[in-house]
Amino acid sequence: MISSQNGRSGLRPSGAIALALAGGLAVGLVVVPPSLAHAAPGAPGAPGVPAVAGTTPVDDGSVSPEEKALKEARSTNAPAELVTARTERSDTWANPDGTFSVRHYGTPVRVLRGGAWVATDPTLQFAADGSVKPKAASVTVAFSGGGAGPLLTGVKDGRTLSLSWPKPLPQPTLAGNVATYAEVLPGVDVQLKAEVEGFSQLVVVKTPQAAANPELATLKYTMSTVGVTVATDAATGAVQATDPAGRPVFTSPPP
Repeated sequence: MISSQNGRSGLRPSGAIALALAGGLAVGLVVVPPSLAHAAPGAPGAPGVPAVAGTTPVDDGSVSPEEKALKEARSTNAPAELVTARTERSDTWANPDGTFSVRHYGTPVRVLRGGAWVATDPTLQFAADGSVKPKAASVTVAFSGGGAGPLLTGVKDGRTLSLSWPKPLPQPTLAGNVATYAEVLPGVDVQLKAEVEGFSQLVVVKTPQAAANPELATLKYTMSTVGVTVATDAATGAVQATDPAGRPVFTSPPP
């Protein structure tokens, strides 16, 4: 079980914390020489050989994606993205002068959905199963839609960690990337905030009378896991869930 004595806690996939603490957008420009693939003699699109009907030069191999991006950059006199080089945290651009620039971001700016890239969006919405999920995040997380199930569940690499509030929860109200569970105790709300790489939690104590409730002295959550072992640092209160090889999967800083 996890205890929170100051109200706010959070869970992230291992490796995300340092980037999240850096905050904002980290952009670096790296100039690299273009790697161009030319059509072999006799290949469709090569000199004197017609392209195959119904295909583009990139499709039939006569023009590489790098060449296509460079041609577009030169013709427009503006950078053109090399779409095939996209990752969650970087994109590559051909420049009019024949070089390439790579932009790196501190957090994921896109995720793959159904084989296509979509922009990250932690806005919450109710899913078909009644749970609450972000529209597009790099880690799979589901918040409670109300009732006696887990308050939240995170999944990474097939490994699962769930936290449950001690009592059944009301249906949350959603505002952007925040789900609010009202009156979990008299005068007390719980808020879950979805982030691109995890979540954060806030216990909102709304009145002095509510603050005097002894149940707030130490809030205890029930935890269940699949494929990870959880340990708490006795000195700091930080929580880490590791796989059978001892590699961190989820981490939570001290509350």
